[in-house]
Amino acid sequence: MEDLFEFAGSDSTDKSLNINAILTAVCKNKTIMKQTAAELAVDEKELEKFLVNHIFVTENIKTNNVMAGNETPDLIEEKIWDSAGAYSSAVLHTDGGSRGNPGIAGCGIIIEYENGPKIGYYYYLGEVTNNEAEYAGLVKGLTILSEMRVKKVAAFADSELMCNQINGKYKVKHPVLKTYYEDAKKLISSFQTFSMTHVLREKNKDADKMANIAMDLKKDGETKWTVAE
Repeated sequence: MEDLFEFAGSDSTDKSLNINAILTAVCKNKTIMKQTAAELAVDEKELEKFLVNHIFVTENIKTNNVMAGNETPDLIEEKIWDSAGAYSSAVLHTDGGSRGNPGIAGCGIIIEYENGPKIGYYYYLGEVTNNEAEYAGLVKGLTILSEMRVKKVAAFADSELMCNQINGKYKVKHPVLKTYYEDAKKLISSFQTFSMTHVLREKNKDADKMANIAMDLKKDGETKWTVAE
């Protein structure tokens, strides 16, 4: 990591900007962070602390001078993410399915970041109902976006029940769905703006493909989305 620090502290403005952009993406993506820590044979938390303390904080002090005063570490980190955030908004498509209802189930997620990549995620859920799988997809998608510190989210799903419940049109009575609903609403509250829109299945086919991959393979995974819509 000493070599990494030396490069980040280079006098070259272009190199400094490039490395900060790369390291920001690493810090924001938990999967990449884990992989990077493993490749460097270092503790994941120590790597994240190193990047924040020695690169982002230093750069923030030099450029914006916002670290003066008695600010808490949490507030400092929040300012760092706000100034270095890669994506301010994203479009989220989710879907869930159950072969048997309840039966073998999976959920699929498609995230399109503004001026960024389109990424597909799939999660195997074991044996649950179709509605539970739909909610699992939404909660997992919102969790990813919350961890990425996205500010504005436009979500789409083909479950009319879930969309109407999230939008307050239907009450949530089922105890399992109520837990999912509460988790989703808590995550939604972390965004500056959020919308939930019901779409027909043909408008949600990419997320549906991800859900079916999860059920076929019976495992979790992610992929850069390259299939034409």
